[in-house]
Amino acid sequence: MKKPNYCFIDTETTGLDKQVHSIHQIAAILIDGESYKEIDSITLEFVPDDLDKAEQSALDKCGLSLDDLRSRDLSSAEAHTQFKTWLDTHVDRYDRLDKLLFAAYNAPFDSDFVRGWFSRNNDEFYGAYFWHPPLCVMQSVAWCLAEIRPTIPNFQLGTLCEAAGLGWDESLAHDALYDVRKTIDIFKDLI
Repeated sequence: MKKPNYCFIDTETTGLDKQVHSIHQIAAILIDGESYKEIDSITLEFVPDDLDKAEQSALDKCGLSLDDLRSRDLSSAEAHTQFKTWLDTHVDRYDRLDKLLFAAYNAPFDSDFVRGWFSRNNDEFYGAYFWHPPLCVMQSVAWCLAEIRPTIPNFQLGTLCEAAGLGWDESLAHDALYDVRKTIDIFKDLI
């Protein structure tokens, strides 16, 4: 049986509460489950569903303002359609055995937001695309580094990239595509 492919995802959101906030950028990179080579990728920046509830601290991390978000060309619904079209080129959602492994640095956070995005767009097919549970790279690293955890100041993605010698550019941080690429770097370093 062929190993399932990985879909590494990173989201940028308008806050931390999945019940209140929403995605404004998503990046996904499809990695072959056998060779670990990149197959395809997509990045979408769009107007979030909840501009009026956006937290300035979340926008500050991405270097954005409300006006920046308002001026984007895609609506959340249009971005969702594009993302699903991209997924449909890689998965037969009607085949129960053809799904992707959802992988992310803090996978529960990202998968909850993506699932919520699907729901807000009246789409209940999230589970037709992704195996459950999502694979958390951060948790995997935590297991590997448990013995030296007290020597690591925090478990942020950038801190671990620097500690592993994988490089980190703070000026690019909190761009979903950059963050997902660095997550893949850590994943490949683990395997």
